[in-house]
Amino acid sequence: MHKYIQKMNFFDSFTKGAKRVLEIAQEEAHRLGHNYVGTEHLLLGCIRERTSVSGLLGQMGVNFESVCRQIDELIGKGDHQFTAAFGYTPRTKHVLVVGREEAAALGQGYVGPEHILFGLLKEEECIANRILRNIGVDTADLYKKMIEATRRELGKQTQAQTGKQEGGDLFEKLRTVRSRLAKMSGVPPYIICGDATLSSMCRI
Repeated sequence: MHKYIQKMNFFDSFTKGAKRVLEIAQEEAHRLGHNYVGTEHLLLGCIRERTSVSGLLGQMGVNFESVCRQIDELIGKGDHQFTAAFGYTPRTKHVLVVGREEAAALGQGYVGPEHILFGLLKEEECIANRILRNIGVDTADLYKKMIEATRRELGKQTQAQTGKQEGGDLFEKLRTVRSRLAKMSGVPPYIICGDATLSSMCRI
């Protein structure tokens, strides 16, 4: 087992969606009669868990049926009765570690289904990556576009948060000025101007 996977808190940062992907992966391994959870099962998990990731894959022609056909051609079905004793393959563990590293590199404190997909896209030798390429997906290009899109979205969020903070600081400063003017004039602050007016001034 990968040294990072061994740590009890490895999955603490996984979102509900990411954990659901792992649960589905185990379900699919059981359904297919495999005695392990491979990257192909993770891919099925990413597809069955309805998120923006499954939507993106669907747009590229990657759906449950197409992936199952590839698994049947490349691996086939087994006759094992999946038990708790079976676990992740070394490649699957590595993909999960890479996914967590991708999240950290992006400054995100959680691991979602998108990060698991990042791991599958980066691990070129894994079965899931091969399946995607067989279906016609340029995995390297998809990884690049997803990273760029994620960074753009994070930039927008940071900018919006900064603007919100600056707006809040300005609002408080204007309220302080209003209070001083009201005190000098001997009138209540709302006579000078209301909070709605101050908010409008912050948006100018």
